[in-house]
Amino acid sequence: MGKLFSKGWRKRDARVIVLGLDFAGKSTLLYKLKSGQAVETCPTVGFNVESLRTPCGISFTLWDVGGQDSLRASWPNYLEDINTLIFVLDSTDTARLAEAMAALEEALSHPGMAGIPVLLLANKQDVPGALAPAEGNPPPVQQQLNKLFTAIQQ
Repeated sequence: MGKLFSKGWRKRDARVIVLGLDFAGKSTLLYKLKSGQAVETCPTVGFNVESLRTPCGISFTLWDVGGQDSLRASWPNYLEDINTLIFVLDSTDTARLAEAMAALEEALSHPGMAGIPVLLLANKQDVPGALAPAEGNPPPVQQQLNKLFTAIQQ
């Protein structure tokens, strides 16, 4: 997180992109951060954008980009000149874990992502049966992350 505050922070604002597969909870996260309340959302077609200001004066512009397969081709357009990527993973959707990791890998391979901090947010932890990161990354998640980070380092 230190890099977030050191990379071009003289003007104290940040552009944060929120990516993840469809139904991962990206829009819900965005509006929860904005209003402090959980809201019902519809699948995002295109993007949602909201601005937030912290008590210490840092402004964030958060871009929630639709995660449907047909919209993922547009993700690279949003990865230019960002300060942080938040990748939202649906912890209940184990059937699409490999697809989610492939989408994350694709995003991280973008040239504009070099040196950009990434937060992998395991969402829907309140749902019974969700993969719990507190358990030290369950084997399917750990295997996918190991594979992903090995590929990135090469």
